[in-house]
Amino acid sequence: KDSDIISKLIGGYGGLSSDVTATTTSYKELVQYYCTDWDYLLSRAEVNGFLVTVDSGKVSVKAPQTDSSAVLTLTYGIDLMAFSADLDAASQFPVVKGIAWDLTSQAVQEAQASPEQLTGQGNLKAADLGTVIAPDYFRLQTDAPLENAVLTDWAKGQQIKSGLARIRGYAAFQGSAKVKTGDLVELKGVGARFNGNVLVTAVKHDIKQGNWVTEIEFGMPSQWFTEQYRTE
Repeated sequence: KDSDIISKLIGGYGGLSSDVTATTTSYKELVQYYCTDWDYLLSRAEVNGFLVTVDSGKVSVKAPQTDSSAVLTLTYGIDLMAFSADLDAASQFPVVKGIAWDLTSQAVQEAQASPEQLTGQGNLKAADLGTVIAPDYFRLQTDAPLENAVLTDWAKGQQIKSGLARIRGYAAFQGSAKVKTGDLVELKGVGARFNGNVLVTAVKHDIKQGNWVTEIEFGMPSQWFTEQYRTE
């Protein structure tokens, strides 16, 4: 299973602990060819719709946690020092289909996934944005023989990436140690398009001349990790 592979990779490095959500599909084999453990771990996590975070030596690999409470509320005019965000319909799809060739039946097999709203930030839903460019569906295709469950995970992973790419941006505020990567932060007073909870995907602390400023990023690129970086 992917979760077994990921746990073993993390366990190969002393001093690290792990919290890996169990996956269900078992493979006869998976090949890691000319690829670092970190890149391979990220790639396998991604196809299952998981995010990878590291905190104090603990590596967590799980789906975005968007049903918890916000650890901090930032309000324009009160404690929000800087803010920028983009809303993008280009990566929003009404349906994502994973398609492969079934060697047993000698026929095309497919699985599909619907849009993921995730945090619910803003007043435009992913499903509504999917009608803007309006393809019938987004196609993921491979010539490798894959089980239907794997295709389903792949399609869902794409919709999770699309959900994270719907709104991307950053916010700066007076320094706080409450916020960590993977937490939720609530935004207020930034307009109906962007108000609501955001999933924090990066945190930067800047302490200069006696002032502490924290900057967070939210959202992620719609491209797969292997599309952005060479892993072989």
